[in-house]
Amino acid sequence: MRQLNFRQVHLDFHTGQGIGEIAKDFDPKAFVRTLKAAHVNGINLFAKCHHGHLYYDTKRAERHPGLAPGFDLLGQQLEACKQAGIAAPIYLSVLNDEYAAKTHPDWVARTV
Repeated sequence: MRQLNFRQVHLDFHTGQGIGEIAKDFDPKAFVRTLKAAHVNGINLFAKCHHGHLYYDTKRAERHPGLAPGFDLLGQQLEACKQAGIAAPIYLSVLNDEYAAKTHPDWVARTV
């Protein structure tokens, strides 16, 4: 069987505000081991999902409420991937943003 030269995956991480303890048990080494075992050499990591939540350490109100204070999930994922030689482009949802729609309903397009 031929080995794939390139395997890019999209880490689909749209996580609603009702989900608590986001990445509470995140282990960067286990994360990379799993990617390596799957022969992944590229992964899209979420900075902002379509719920409008941010997955890095910031004072912005949009930061996911389920992340522990001071915890930088995106930063830890990026650093782990960098150390392992895995490409890690960052995903930002720009079209759908539940947080912005709730806090600024005047921004929502109601007709097309």
